[in-house]
Amino acid sequence: MGAPMASHLLRTFGSVNVYNRTHAKTLWWCEQNIGSQAFDNLAELAKASDAVFLCIGNDDDVRHTIQTMLPHLKPASVIVDHTITSRALAQEMATLCANHQVSFLDCPVSGGQAGAQNGVLTIMAGGDEATFERIHPFLQAFSKHQQYFGVSGNGQSVIKCVHKCLACDGELGQAIGSQAVSDEDDEIAVVTGFECI
Repeated sequence: MGAPMASHLLRTFGSVNVYNRTHAKTLWWCEQNIGSQAFDNLAELAKASDAVFLCIGNDDDVRHTIQTMLPHLKPASVIVDHTITSRALAQEMATLCANHQVSFLDCPVSGGQAGAQNGVLTIMAGGDEATFERIHPFLQAFSKHQQYFGVSGNGQSVIKCVHKCLACDGELGQAIGSQAVSDEDDEIAVVTGFECI
């Protein structure tokens, strides 16, 4: 999903830095997308970026990527993780980033490849609210719904609960969903957002 998300960012903002573990994929994508710049290592990407958007595999991948980039990011940079990971990892990464004067948002996405291609993903965000507001215009480039849910880890908790709600119906679904957020309007807004995708 990362490639179409990057395409939307490029169209909206005019430039984007790109890294993929398979460098040939990075080069191919950048050849197709004027205004993009290919990087073959995370350190150089970090030095050249004020905001980094991750969409990768799992907890270990996210941890390795962030640990590799952190020494090279400028103070006040932002890492936005769109990977669906554990709440514990999101909290761990938020603390680690804060120790390096870097902000971290856990912003898992739902909507699949089609949602990414069409720019209509749904995003559930956890972390600092001021950072979310600062990054919000970038999120709007590739998503239809963006909802802030409070402290680090809440984005991960909410997406898991919403997925359970969609698999359930009636009172059970509402009970599961109410465990994730305290504001009923937020819960309903996100579930409605998923139904629209």
